[in-house]
Amino acid sequence: MNDGNLRDMYYSINPISFPSLEKYIDFGTEIRLFAGEALLKQKAFILYIKMGMLKIWLKRDNGTPIDFCYCRQGTCLQLNDLVINTEEWNIPFVTAAQNTIVIAFTKDQFYGFLQKDRQIFDEYINSASSYSTMLRQRLMVTAGLNASLRVLTWLDRLCQCSTPDSNGTYTIECNLTQQQIADILFIHVSTCNKIFSKLLSEHVAQHARSKLIIYDNKKIKHLIEQNSLSI
Repeated sequence: MNDGNLRDMYYSINPISFPSLEKYIDFGTEIRLFAGEALLKQKAFILYIKMGMLKIWLKRDNGTPIDFCYCRQGTCLQLNDLVINTEEWNIPFVTAAQNTIVIAFTKDQFYGFLQKDRQIFDEYINSASSYSTMLRQRLMVTAGLNASLRVLTWLDRLCQCSTPDSNGTYTIECNLTQQQIADILFIHVSTCNKIFSKLLSEHVAQHARSKLIIYDNKKIKHLIEQNSLSI
């Protein structure tokens, strides 16, 4: 599992892959954005990224940005009714990460495609199922948990997606910085640093330069059950 997979698992609003939608791009509205340019409020329901990449970001309390989700070429971003009907988008939180061309489709247009094209329908159903699983994982990691439990639960989930070596050690490729991990888990970076320092001192887990090393996943599970990691 590489850091791109880690991002895709935990940096997700609703990026969806509909390869078959490409054949309908002539029916949509083309939007061209320069790198760094904000996507203005749209009445669209589905945005297909024809070229480039969109970035969805949030603001920390101190005003600095958190990169929350990337939607790459060939994928889609679904804008739900809450976003569509918002009077003002609170800061331009959808921007082009590079020069980007987006094709916008209304809800009526997209539902029409679903009715007449079984392939798009199947892609939509499969993507919705994958998204629900991803969202459930994210909620399990971040909802109602203190900072230590968020890190422990996240590490445990990563172990479930990986294979240990003969000694039971999990080595997971990860080029995410400590700040990016903190952003994923919605905790302060200094708290994240303290938690990983504690885990390293107890030889439970380590965040190295390009990887995560989990030495004792059984201990992680025990700490989660006991809620006993103090920093």
